Amino acid sequence: MRSSIPLFALVVVTCAVAAPAPWAGSTTSTLPTVTQFTAPTGVGHWNPCWCPDGSQIAYDDYDADPYNPSLAYKNYPSGTQQDMAAAHRENVDYAPNLTQIVYDKLDGTWTHIYVRPIAGGTETALTTGTAGPNMTGYGDIQPTFSPDGQWVAFTSSRGDAVYGRFDIWVVKTDGTNLMKIATGQAYDPSMWPTWQHDGNGIVYSDNGNLYLIVRTGTTTWMTPTLFASNADHPRFSHDGKYIAFDWLKDIYVMNVATKARVNITNDGATPEDGAPTWGPNDDAIAFSSVGRGGVAQKAIWVASGVQAVPTQTVTLGKVKAAYR
Repeated sequence: MRSSIPLFALVVVTCAVAAPAPWAGSTTSTLPTVTQFTAPTGVGHWNPCWCPDGSQIAYDDYDADPYNPSLAYKNYPSGTQQDMAAAHRENVDYAPNLTQIVYDKLDGTWTHIYVRPIAGGTETALTTGTAGPNMTGYGDIQPTFSPDGQWVAFTSSRGDAVYGRFDIWVVKTDGTNLMKIATGQAYDPSMWPTWQHDGNGIVYSDNGNLYLIVRTGTTTWMTPTLFASNADHPRFSHDGKYIAFDWLKDIYVMNVATKARVNITNDGATPEDGAPTWGPNDDAIAFSSVGRGGVAQKAIWVASGVQAVPTQTVTLGKVKAAYR
């Protein structure tokens, strides 16, 4: 059942400082309206992906088996949960032209990247073979389509069969041109590559920092550069102006040009929010949360009216919390 929680209350300002908003033209100061989207029956749901046409949200479903997630989706704004793909599959993304989905699948010792028609049918492996140390927990994960639908970027340990360091790789959607484009720094599997809207760059997270790698040709990429600190699980908005990410159990939005950031789930509650995904009009963000609204399991929630948030109020308490 879909439920809602009230608008977030504003925090009393104890020092008159407000960070500039990433959105111009708004003078309101309320946080987004947040509503529960999925109702877990077991461990719950994680890592939502909003269909580009706005019609549905897909997610990893851990209810049936907490160790072997499957893929599910619900029509938006309401509907009944539907199965998308069976167990051992997670981290789905939609092709921009809505013809395919891509996801990672545990198909033996390692996890590999697969594509399949969006309406169902035969799945095709984009990656195969040795993909890390000879044990489960390694492989190719977190795939995402390029804006033109011709490439898939993903996180992988296939370049390090001994220690399993995760790096950023790309492959064409016909399975050719598999290549590593960025080397991980801290053996961190949570890298979550996300494409710029023009397809000429990828931002990914590594050890709590965001890095940008720019494409200079069809198959040539520059050395990654630091893009921002204190951020994880980035996702570009459709217009490319903003990046949503999670950090310290909250969801943030950053202006790409100015690097100004706004915390959109700082409501005084104590849930663990993560894994944001943008709605089609860049004014709503779906995310995963544990403990929000009294729901103990992982569930998918939606923050609406994101672009009406003009400031991140700064209080002395927040400053102390950030630097203690």
